Formats: sequence, C-alpha cells, structure tokens
Amino acid sequence: MLPPIMGSTTLRGASGMNSGVTSGVSLMKTLHQLDQTTQLRQITMTRLATAQKINRAAEAPAALIASEKLRSQIALLEAESKSLQRTSHVIDTADGAMSQMSDQIIEARAANVALANSAGLTDGEREALQMQVNMAVQSVDRIARQSNFAGTPTLDGNMTLTAADETLTIPKTDPTELGEVTSGSETYRLADIDSVVASGNTALSQSVLDDAFSDILTRRAEMGAFDKYTVQSRYNSLQIELENTVRAESEIRDTDYAREVSELNRTNILEKAAYKAMEVDTEMRSSMFGLIV
Repeated sequence: MLPPIMGSTTLRGASGMNSGVTSGVSLMKTLHQLDQTTQLRQITMTRLATAQKINRAAEAPAALIASEKLRSQIALLEAESKSLQRTSHVIDTADGAMSQMSDQIIEARAANVALANSAGLTDGEREALQMQVNMAVQSVDRIARQSNFAGTPTLDGNMTLTAADETLTIPKTDPTELGEVTSGSETYRLADIDSVVASGNTALSQSVLDDAFSDILTRRAEMGAFDKYTVQSRYNSLQIELENTVRAESEIRDTDYAREVSELNRTNILEKAAYKAMEVDTEMRSSMFGLIV
C-alpha cells in the first residue's frame, strides 16, 4: 500500500478557500450591479410618472440651468401675451361703446334732416323729431358715462393703453367733447344740440351732428389701428416666440416615453439577471460548503 500523499488535505482546503473567495467577490459584484440597476429603474419610473426628464439637479445640472432659464422666459412671454389680450379687450369695449354712439347720432342726423324739410309737418311732428334728436344725444351721454372695463371707465379720457413700448390714451368721448362747430362768436358742441335744435337752425344742428359723427369715426379708427398694427402685431410675434421657446424647453425637460419605456424593460431584464446570478451563486456556495465539510 502506497503512503498517503502529504498535503492532500491542505490542497483541498486551499482550493475550497479560493473558490469561496472567488464566489464572494462575484456575489459582491452582483449586488453592486443590482443596486445600480435598481437606481436606474427608479429614475426611469420617476421620469415616466412625472413626464419630466429632469427631476433632480444631480441628474443633469447643465440641462437644468438651461431648462429653468427657458421656463422663466416662457413665463414672461405668457404674461405679456395676457396683457396684450386684455389691452385688446379694452379697445373692443371702447369701440363697441363708440359704435353705439354712432348709431344714435345717425338716427339724430336723420331726424334733423326731416326737421329741415318741415314742409307739411305738423307742430306735433316737429316736436317729436326734435325730441328724437335730443334723446339720441342723451343716449350718447349715457353710453359715455356707463362704458367701462372691469369697473374702470373707458371713455373719460383717463384710459391709457400700452403695447410694444407704444401708448394710446383713449380721448374723452361724450357730448361735451364731440362736434365742435363755430358760428359767429359762439362755439357749439353736441351737448348744446338741444338749444340749437330749439332755435330752429337746422343747418347748424346738422353741422354739429356731422362733426360729432366724424369725431367718433376718427377715434374708432385710431383705436383700431393701434389694436391691429401694435397690439395684435406684437401678440402674433409673441406667439411665435413662445411656441419656439416651449418647444426648446420641452426637448430638454420632457420625458421621451419611447426611450424610457425601453430603458425600463432593459433594467427589468438586468434586475432579473442579477437575482438569477445571486441564486446560482448561493447554490454554488452551498455545494462548496458541502464538499469542504
């Protein structure tokens, strides 16, 4: 019988120890990989849940700075756009009021023309036509006093509008400021139409009404030009700028769903692979422990 080989037990123990060390290192690597995969998976799920690519400054510092600057610019553009829309609404309110005034003056002019051709008219008919002229002017005064936007009068001469560094003050528009006509040494306005009509001077009253009608048309045209060429022009430019800025910010910050879903599938596979590797590693360690024992 041959003698036993010296050191055989030692070699077997050394081999088992080396395998155990190797297995332990492998397990640590697997755990590290699993931890990284879990973190990536969490980031991906957060992006899908919030619809934002950047949820923490640490994820993309430079992109975060660019995104926040664009967001600030978007807020400014939106604020100016709302201000311009409000300005346009104020102009529409004032223009609507002046449009009603124009309608009233048109009726007054027609009634005054009828007075001028008084042949065949009875006294009652003349009085009715004079009353029609006076009531129309009173209606103009009422519209001027009641026209307002959010409680602020629009036709009292104190409404100043600003857009694109341009300003427009809506002039005071009421019977005391409309239809200035000079006859001899006297100056008449729409507010004096009652006395002018009562005097029977239909030519003068017609001149006052015509001039008042022209004044309103001029003021409406000024407001319309300001709205179209200043307010609306600036608003349209802002919408183009806003659209491009929003698109740029979206490309930086918004989640790319196709990419993130693909990344989620990849991390799920890696996570399953890591768990499987840990399971195999555990089985190998159990087997080696059995051999050593």
